[in-house]
Amino acid sequence: MAKLKILVVEDDHFLAEELVADLEGLGYNPLPYQTESSGANVVVKTNTPDVILMDIELGDGFNGIELAMVINVNYKIPIIYLTATSSKYLQSVSKTGYAGFLTKPYTKEQLQASIELAILTQLDTATSNSQIKKIYVKQQDSYQALVIDEIQYIEAQGWESKFYTNSGEKLVKVTFANLEKQIKNSMLVRVQHSFIINMDKVVEIGLGNKPFIKIGDKDINISHKYVPDIDELFNIIRTKI
Repeated sequence: MAKLKILVVEDDHFLAEELVADLEGLGYNPLPYQTESSGANVVVKTNTPDVILMDIELGDGFNGIELAMVINVNYKIPIIYLTATSSKYLQSVSKTGYAGFLTKPYTKEQLQASIELAILTQLDTATSNSQIKKIYVKQQDSYQALVIDEIQYIEAQGWESKFYTNSGEKLVKVTFANLEKQIKNSMLVRVQHSFIINMDKVVEIGLGNKPFIKIGDKDINISHKYVPDIDELFNIIRTKI
């Protein structure tokens, strides 16, 4: 499971380095901080962050608000503005899809709260039809990202849920019912009481009296309660022999 990638865009080197150190201490993965809009654009294109901490008053090139508008043309990344005062910028940032303000000077608690709120806001504003590519799960004191394409299946484990991914297993402290409500990707489908599967990972489908799917070496039974029409769900073309 990958740590959340955070990009700091701040032209004050001392503050930028302090932010990077605090992010590392909170369990995040800070990308190399940028002091200018040109460098920030390159990082966004090559190593897309999960959250951006954006100084509004950048010294060179675009200011933070202008840069946010450019980034949002092609990317939907939560942006937290860094500023000494937020009130005078509220009207200017209203069209940039920002996730909040972090007022200088800040505390580590405020920094963490801002990031967690940004992630939760992003999840809440996603529609049920959106094909989100990542889900965010809480691990100890921070949220971490799970890429949908790397998930094979998810199994209920009492009050927790176990994710089976390409790189291993991860137990997450979230109930199966709450997890299902929050997932907004049509590739992740509940097929029985205790399993959600990634349809892209299915290698075999059994259509006998007890239908099942196979992912890797794992056979998972399919319940008609959750999958009333197997043919339609898996786009099965039946032939007569």
